[in-house]
Amino acid sequence: MGFKEKKAFSENKGNFTNQMACFVSHEAGQFTGEENASASGSLDAAAEKAIRLSAEKNRSEKIEVKSQRNDLKESIRMDQKQLKAEEKNLTQKKAEIVKEKHELKVKQQDSRFTKEELKEHKEKIKEQERFTEKETSRISDKRAEVNEKLDKKKELKKKEDKQRKKQATKVSIGNMLRSKKDISNELAGGGANTGDAFADAKGGLVGTLLEVVNPMHYVKAFIAKIVALIAPAVLLFTTIAMVVVIIVAILFQVLMPLKEVGDAVTGFLSIFTVDSDTFSNAAMTEEEINQIIADSGCDSTQEKVLRFALSKVGYPYSQEQRTSGTAYDCSSLAYYAWKEAGVDRSHGANYPPTAAEGARMAKNSGKCVESGDASGFSLKPGDLIYYGGSDNGRYLGIYHVAIYVGNGKAVEALNTKYGVVYQTLRTKNAIMVVRPNN
Repeated sequence: MGFKEKKAFSENKGNFTNQMACFVSHEAGQFTGEENASASGSLDAAAEKAIRLSAEKNRSEKIEVKSQRNDLKESIRMDQKQLKAEEKNLTQKKAEIVKEKHELKVKQQDSRFTKEELKEHKEKIKEQERFTEKETSRISDKRAEVNEKLDKKKELKKKEDKQRKKQATKVSIGNMLRSKKDISNELAGGGANTGDAFADAKGGLVGTLLEVVNPMHYVKAFIAKIVALIAPAVLLFTTIAMVVVIIVAILFQVLMPLKEVGDAVTGFLSIFTVDSDTFSNAAMTEEEINQIIADSGCDSTQEKVLRFALSKVGYPYSQEQRTSGTAYDCSSLAYYAWKEAGVDRSHGANYPPTAAEGARMAKNSGKCVESGDASGFSLKPGDLIYYGGSDNGRYLGIYHVAIYVGNGKAVEALNTKYGVVYQTLRTKNAIMVVRPNN
């Protein structure tokens, strides 16, 4: 572009400079009491208002989508809870059918039972089988509905993130337009009312005479010429600044979505988790679990916690599926492990709290037994070790929780790469120990 060359300001500058000088001189030479915004400033103000209204619309849509997602999340939770109960009942019904078939076989070998009695028993079994088939089909359909809701929840999350990005981008552009408007208005600002009736009401021959003898007329003309010379540079600078701000906003809001940032963080943290001593994310056999529990020296309550947690080694890591029983994140694994031992860490909510919220509730209820430097912790099997200290806006900066097994080992839902693992206890950033049955 020509604006990158110095000669662009010298070639054909006469006409541009004269027009700019006339424009700025006219604006700067007004002796009225009103402050006049430049045409550019007015356009910037209108554009800013429009972009901020659009950003507010994105914010409203984001709130509405978030509300829909929260409602859907609660609906999914209730459906999954109901499905779990229905599947349990169906399993019991099937067990009853097996038992009934066994009893029928015994009756068939016993001559005391008549054909009518045996036939009646067979019909009863067939009726139960028809019922279980219908229930199996219905539960399968309902499971499909829940999966559809989970897919819709993901779509709503993407839509919410999209509206958030749009809002942030438009707010950035609005701030840029406000700055550009202020610069334009600063360049075009007029003088104040003099308070002199004769001077303020000048016109005709008197006005012309006053303009000739008034030294401020020449000062303002000189200032107008200076402004005309620097105006192109100022406009070029503001234009480049506007483009840079827009590019940075787009790069930050569009090319760096929250999920990628979260994956990068968890990937970085995983560097410090894999050691050469003990690390396994493969499912354990019953013999392996029994041996670990025997070596831990745990009591009966702690054994239930450890047995549940160790049985989940190898399960995938997922925050979206954290209550499904097929995947876990760090806080849901800790919650369900202690729930297996009869301890509700949700304080009646019947839903796994986040790591930070779980630590806060434990601290308030007196379940925190250690805090500070991990090197001095005295741990027991089943204890929950919380990691934090970072400035992430959560309670004590807590971001992770692990379950202590004993002998310097722990079970934890590590990240999306490794899932639920059994490994040597990490002490880096460990700041609190909670004993839920304390």
